[in-house]
Formats: sequence, structure tokens, C-alpha cells
Amino acid sequence: MLNDYGVRKLGVRLFREHDQFKIIASRTHRFRSVDQPGFFSLAKDIARLTADSIDASALQKIVVPPKGEKWGSLKTLESIVVAEVEVTLAHSVMGPLHGIYNLRLADAHLPKKELDSALKLARVNPDSPFVLQGYQLLNSCVSSLYKIAEILQPSTGEDGSAERSAL
Repeated sequence: MLNDYGVRKLGVRLFREHDQFKIIASRTHRFRSVDQPGFFSLAKDIARLTADSIDASALQKIVVPPKGEKWGSLKTLESIVVAEVEVTLAHSVMGPLHGIYNLRLADAHLPKKELDSALKLARVNPDSPFVLQGYQLLNSCVSSLYKIAEILQPSTGEDGSAERSAL
């Protein structure tokens, strides 16, 4: 849906296709999160399906980073979202994806302060059982993606065709 909206509204796909998508997606479920290593592994796979799959180079033809700045995929997508809604809403919508991306490094011993920050961004309660944390991680990711889709949903013209954004 997001790729479809991206093409219809912006003229580009938001996510690149890759040959491992189906394999990674098939193992992306809350029951992998039965302990901390499983939770971190789930976060890593969600990041592969989201942040690592965003076609930042295509999107940066629409929203160009300021000279001397290098944007990652999530910052680039957030800039697309900011062009449509106010900054605070865009930060709120993108927060879980940033948190999940930060959690992908947690199994490499993120400092507690950074881990707590990533869990908060990802909207995961660290006091919940791990399987529930896995559910919360997936839920916040999917909720973010749907909110982005709502924001980027192309408006339709009088003839019913999708209108492209003036980004």
C-alpha cells in the first residue's frame, strides 16, 4: 500500500524489493520474542523490513538534504512526512520506526539509557513479558506504517484519478 501511494503521490516507490523479504517476513512474529535475545532479533528483522528497505536515494530526489548533511532512510522518509503534516505529528508517527531501528543494535550491548530511550520510542513496555514486548514492537511498527499511509494517501481529482503531491 505504501509503495502504491508513493508511486501515485510522489512518483517513486518508498520501499525497495529484495529477495529476502518473504523469508524475513515469515519469521517476524511475536512468538520469536520469548527472551531478550529473541526480542532483539525480532527488532533487527523489523528494521530490515522497514528502515533498511526504504529507498532513500529515490526519496532524496524529492526531499533533498541540506548541503553537507547526510540523511539516513528514516530521516528521509520523515522529511517526506513533514512535507505533508506538522513536524510534531511527523515525529510522533516516525518515533516507533526510529526506536525499532535503534533496538537492532541492542544485542551489541546498548547502554541502558539508550536502550530505555529506544524502547520508549518503539512504544514497548520493558516491564511486560517478552512475548508481549514482541507484540508491542510489531503493533507500533504497523501502526506507524498505517499512519504514514494515511498521511501519504493520494487525494483524488474530480475525475477520480490520483493527484500527485507538489513536494
